Amino acid sequence: MGTFDYLRKFTTALLSNIATLALSFILAIIVWSAANRANDPIITSTIEIPIAKQGLLSIDGTATLAEDTVRITFQGPTSIAGPLLASDFTAFVDRSTLPLGESEALVQIVPNDPNLTIEILAQEPQMVVVNAIPIVTIEIPVKPSVRGEVARGYEMGGTVVDPNVILITGPENEVNRIASAEVSLFLESSRESISVERVPTWLGPDQRPVALGNLETNVSEVTVSIEVKQTAGVKVVPIIATWQGEPPDGYRLLAIDVDPQTALITGSPSLLDQTQSIETEEIDISGAVESFDERVPLNLPPGVELDEVQPVILSVEIEPILTSDVIRKEVEVRALGEGLTMTLQTEEVTVFLFGPLPVLNSVTVDDVSVTLDLLDLGPGTHNIKPIVNVTATDVEFRSTQPEFITVEIQSLEELEEAELGGLTDGSDPPAADRPTEDENATNYPEPEN
Repeated sequence: MGTFDYLRKFTTALLSNIATLALSFILAIIVWSAANRANDPIITSTIEIPIAKQGLLSIDGTATLAEDTVRITFQGPTSIAGPLLASDFTAFVDRSTLPLGESEALVQIVPNDPNLTIEILAQEPQMVVVNAIPIVTIEIPVKPSVRGEVARGYEMGGTVVDPNVILITGPENEVNRIASAEVSLFLESSRESISVERVPTWLGPDQRPVALGNLETNVSEVTVSIEVKQTAGVKVVPIIATWQGEPPDGYRLLAIDVDPQTALITGSPSLLDQTQSIETEEIDISGAVESFDERVPLNLPPGVELDEVQPVILSVEIEPILTSDVIRKEVEVRALGEGLTMTLQTEEVTVFLFGPLPVLNSVTVDDVSVTLDLLDLGPGTHNIKPIVNVTATDVEFRSTQPEFITVEIQSLEELEEAELGGLTDGSDPPAADRPTEDENATNYPEPEN
């Protein structure tokens, strides 16, 4: 056999062995894979993932998505695919590639673990509608809304708002909902110029109120100023009440009010400058012991007239002087149980009263009663709060001194037994009960010598 034949046979045998080894290796892998699949089978699962927005728009703006979530279906070994949650994935739209306006964008799904051995079979939706809106700032005009009227004899000047425009910043479509701002002010017979701060009301193109939402403004309040001044030829002056006398003793004058408090007068400019107030005709309150109302005329200076005739009422408020007083009163006992006797530590108390002075001056001891209720009380020492009644009208009972009265209650039977026990305890009877020597002596005749 030559060398060539030997090499040929060696090569053939080697190749045959390699093929056998390769086939054995492949069969081993197949068997191993089958065993693993039996222990960790492939499963299919579906979850819903929120869609995030990544990247920046080409201009300052915001993007809104027509869909908030994407549903994906994936498969993999039970040990890997089974525990997966939505938080194990990221679904997003890349805003950096979006044009302004409405367009469709691809929803990208990325496992948070790049080594995750699963296969994504489907997702819904693949594309989502995105609306890219620029952020803008516009000027909104501020308009005043004034209701009500100034007082008679006054006129309203111009109305000024500061600022007269407000800057609003936000998504263009949201900003366009607002066309103007309104600040309201109500006049209630005002006599002085007004300057107040108000929160504006936002109005849409149809002049109906709309919510500001998340839009930003450069100011939150607007100052509204209105000039109010007197009309030429008329003047508002205070009305001064005049009276004489005073209430009787025991009463006092609290107040005298006039309604209305001012009067609108007309006349020449010189007379109006000289007139600073108008007095009522004098009323007499001597002897008045209660409040009352009285209609009174006004004393107008010559040449001065009322712009509008109206009644003037004086309200006089009078009240009694409130003070305190004391009365000494004997205590009355009631409801002492049968077969009992009692001893009071104090038989008279001081009663403190409060009320109108004229009434207190007329209160006597007969108008006050002080009672000690012994109902259901047995033998022993008791501290009892007396019951005080005052019959006088408008008089208030405040307290007593002492506040509590000590009462010692005893049984009559026990007292009698105590007295008898004192006579049978072996002690000598009183001297008056003992016989004298003469009473004990016997008269015998004297013996003869």
